[in-house]
Amino acid sequence: MIHFGIDVGVTGAIACLDDDAQLVALADLETTRYGKFAWTEPLSTLAFIREHRDGKPARAWVEYVAPMPKLGVIASAGMGRTHGSILAILQMAGIPFEMVAPQSWKRKLNVTSDKNSTLDLARMKFPEADYFARKMDHNRAEAALIAYYGRVTWSGQQHASQAMAEGRAPF
Repeated sequence: MIHFGIDVGVTGAIACLDDDAQLVALADLETTRYGKFAWTEPLSTLAFIREHRDGKPARAWVEYVAPMPKLGVIASAGMGRTHGSILAILQMAGIPFEMVAPQSWKRKLNVTSDKNSTLDLARMKFPEADYFARKMDHNRAEAALIAYYGRVTWSGQQHASQAMAEGRAPF
């Protein structure tokens, strides 16, 4: 199975892990613009997904974004456009997805909202990757860690389902 992790945003990123939790690919999300509006460019993102899915079963975990009072109306609308385009792209690709709140995956992986925390963990989990060298690569780190979170939790769900089907305790 291929596990996609997506850090939503105009400066977001998408990561792809295999079942061995190896980072197969990672890319910044390309954007398209109309005047001062921007959102995720669908064709390049869909091409990335199709190339790295390569006909294998896949699942995606998308960071859930919600309007925040401090963010403002214009920024919230922009996040909504980006989030909506990501969900539409996944539906076009036929990939089931789950939305995960930042607090959930960060708590599970024991990282804080500090960008250095996610960069440090990504460098540790994926030492062979050359994607996390700069502080501005925190979106890439988050996408990779969201995919890792998804792979770990999905494996746990799969294990639990299989154990229950066999009449064993799922833990």
